[in-house]
Amino acid sequence: MWTELLIGLSLMFVIEGFIFAVMPGGLKRALQELMHMPTGVLRTTGIASMLFGLLLLLMVK
Repeated sequence: MWTELLIGLSLMFVIEGFIFAVMPGGLKRALQELMHMPTGVLRTTGIASMLFGLLLLLMVK
């Protein structure tokens, strides 16, 4: 179980680092736009993303 968790965290850092390295300007613009989004939209998007990730994990396992 710990191995899978570390693999998942490692992939998260690789993807995040790639975005910072390849398109820092686009990331800054996206983060600025997030500041103007309503909290409810951000919360709903986060919950939907978590549910999609859980569903994907269940399908893979």
